[in-house]
Amino acid sequence: MPGIPVRGLPPPQDHGHTGSGDGGLLGEIVGIPELNPMPPAGPEWLGRAVRSRTRGKTEIRVCVPSSQGGYEWIEIGEST
Repeated sequence: MPGIPVRGLPPPQDHGHTGSGDGGLLGEIVGIPELNPMPPAGPEWLGRAVRSRTRGKTEIRVCVPSSQGGYEWIEIGEST
């Protein structure tokens, strides 16, 4: 299956993972690093997606400019 190109990341690769068995499909996301603990939001992370595990769930966050002139992480997805 072709992937969606994302600026600054290599194209996704087919690892043949079916999403069953070893912890689920989120463990196979290519190009989205898992960071525990989350680093402070800042210009070096602007526009980048990261994964983290909190309270037994996997969360996907993106760093964006805040309305106060700094940076913040916003959650764009969470596992069930």
